[in-house]
Amino acid sequence: MFNTAKSLLDMEVKRLQILIDLIKSDFRKKYLGSYLGVVWAFLNPLITILIFLLIFQVGFKSPPVDQVPFAIWLTVGIAPWFYFSDALINATHSIYEYGFLVKKVVFQIILLPVIRVLTALIIHFFLIIVVLIMLTYSNNHTTNFSWPFLYWLQILYYIFAETVLLIALAWPLAAANVFIKDTGNFINMIMQFLFWSTPILWKIEILPERYQTILKLNPIYYIINGQRESLLYGKWFWQDPLHTIFFWSFTLIILFVGLFIFKKARPYFADVL
Repeated sequence: MFNTAKSLLDMEVKRLQILIDLIKSDFRKKYLGSYLGVVWAFLNPLITILIFLLIFQVGFKSPPVDQVPFAIWLTVGIAPWFYFSDALINATHSIYEYGFLVKKVVFQIILLPVIRVLTALIIHFFLIIVVLIMLTYSNNHTTNFSWPFLYWLQILYYIFAETVLLIALAWPLAAANVFIKDTGNFINMIMQFLFWSTPILWKIEILPERYQTILKLNPIYYIINGQRESLLYGKWFWQDPLHTIFFWSFTLIILFVGLFIFKKARPYFADVL
């Protein structure tokens, strides 16, 4: 019995090591051949944030939002969006791009979309560090407001929630992309629509109440708004129980449905690829 337990433990450790190695490989592969290499992974979102700040802060002279400097308010909200967009787009192509692994029986294909999500998570952690540095600097050099540091711990909850949501969406989309090559282009289009329809650059309160209710059904809104309320306004996630219950109900349903779809489609991947 002891030997069996040890063998199972060794097997799980080996699988974990394979997963870590694949994440490292995927991260390097994405930027292989460029002069700056993996630096682009962190430079791209920072440049995008800078462009938005130049447009809205310098160009349109956007005022503070609820006494929070617009630069900070924007960066806190856009960081989880970068994670969501990058992870979902890359995970959708994961099975097709790693087609050579599909015929390897010993490899668990179900991990491929998860690897793409976890690769994007590395960049997200970097952006979160940038956000926390900005908040700490503002807190030390401004007397008009102070950040609720204790509530910052909730960032781990929202990272976990977003990761589960991404995996739930990645499985069925990656499977669909094997059979319908337009799936990737469709997701790119949806990302554009979601970006401008999600309150990232603007406050949801500018809309009539009935439209606010509809937009709050967007699960990524729960993450973005929750992160802002945690880092900027000092609010616990359980203070919005209805929205939290809806998010997790939606996410878990998609997770199980997506897993079911992926497992049903798995036997046909090799034939199509």
